Formats: sequence, C-alpha cells, structure tokens
Amino acid sequence: MTNGFGSRKCITVGIVAAMLAAACAGGDGAGSDDTTVITTAASEPATSSTSLPKTPPTVDATTVPNATTPPSTDPAGPIIEQRIVVTGPEEIVFDWTTDQCIPEHIPDIATRAFRNADGEVSLTIGHWDAYRMIGPSLDEVVTDCSAPLVSSDFDPDPAQFDDSEWIGSPYTLDGETIYAIVHNEYRGDTHGAARPDQCPSGQRLSCLDTSFTMHVSTDGGDTFDHIAPPPGHLVATLPYQYIDDSVPTGIRQPSNIIEGRTGCSTCSAT
Repeated sequence: MTNGFGSRKCITVGIVAAMLAAACAGGDGAGSDDTTVITTAASEPATSSTSLPKTPPTVDATTVPNATTPPSTDPAGPIIEQRIVVTGPEEIVFDWTTDQCIPEHIPDIATRAFRNADGEVSLTIGHWDAYRMIGPSLDEVVTDCSAPLVSSDFDPDPAQFDDSEWIGSPYTLDGETIYAIVHNEYRGDTHGAARPDQCPSGQRLSCLDTSFTMHVSTDGGDTFDHIAPPPGHLVATLPYQYIDDSVPTGIRQPSNIIEGRTGCSTCSAT
C-alpha cells in the first residue's frame, strides 16, 4: 500500500472465509502444503536464566482452600494444532486507480468484511470518508460509490472524540444490526480556524490523540452513525486530557470484536 495519490494503489485481500472454512474442516493434511502452527494453552514470558529459581516453589496445602496437591509446575499445556490452508492465488480486490470514489478513498486501516442479512459480503476499506465494496462473495465485491458508510465530522473540540473517524471492526449476529469499533484521530494541527492558538508547531504527530469510538448500522451495513451522540459514543481512550505540541497519545487501530461468554449471572448489559 502506498499513500501518494499519483501512484498505483492496490490492496490484496486473502480469501479469509475460504481459509477459515478449510481450517474448520480439519483433515490429516497428508500430501498437502499446509502451514502448521503449534501453540500451547499457556506460556511464560521470557525471563533471564539468572532470575529463575533453581527448584519449583513449594505450596503449603493448608493455606490454599480445598487444595490437596500442589499445582503442576509444567508451564506447557496441551498441544493444539491449527492449520491455515491457502486455497488459491492472490487477487487484486481494490485498485485505487480504477476503483476510487474520491481521491481520499484509500485503504488506510485494516480491511474488514461481514455478511449482511441478504447474504451479501460487505468489505470496508477505511478512511475518514469510508466507502464499501459489496457483492455475493469476496471474489465478486465491487465498489459502491453511491454514498459513504461513514463521513467524519472533523469536530475541533477534542473532548467530543469526533474528529477524523476510520470504521475499523464490524460485528453482527443477524446481518441487519452491525456494530463497529471506530479509530478516531484528533488532529490538532488541522483546526487552526476554530482554535488558532492550538498546535503552534503545526506538526501532526506532536498534536495527535487517538481513541476508540463506536458506530452502529441498523440497515444491514448500508449506513453507519454514532451509537450515541458524541462524546457518548466513546469506547476507550487514555485517562489524560489532550495536550498539543507534546507527543502522540492514545490508542489506535482496533482489531476484531469477538463474542464474550453467555449465561453469566453476574453480568449486565451495557
């Protein structure tokens, strides 16, 4: 991926769905060119050998409720074998020179995809004005330039967490309501008209603060909006007030949303 608008920009997306399907299918892998990853259920951080005890620590069973024997000192749990199978050649899914909706339509965050209630795959290529690609499968998605999924508000107030927003991590259970964690950037150097005394250096990184917010779609991913009026859509940030012309602060680039445990008697919905 490159950032100069005058050059060719392509994003290559592996066919993740096929890979996961193959991984779930299992098999003995005989004669295949699989890549096998061996992991353990538990691991210990690297530690200097000089700081390791010469013998495992002892445990006084009388001080541990319901304890009958000391816990195992073997750090390795059961071996879990996982397979990722490449099922085809690389494909160019998005070519900026031919697929862009606007010049700023570039892949500037991790590409994500979900399937909506109509069975269509929606693939997002994030930027502060985000457009989607849509089609019956990842092989057949095409750019939809009819309207952006998310348009940033560029709010100059850092306390609103509503400046430049990249849609990052979609999650849906029914394909109709889609939640998404959003990467929000407060760019202090871009708000000179509203805040003329802010960021006198004019340097992006010195005046940058990032956070996570949340958007929701209730129309199968056609459009997204804040889940609550700003700053109520804030998900997470560092517990510090924005100070410009210092160092870049915050958290950034959300990964994926995963479903938590169910049937928790002490949990409450938020």
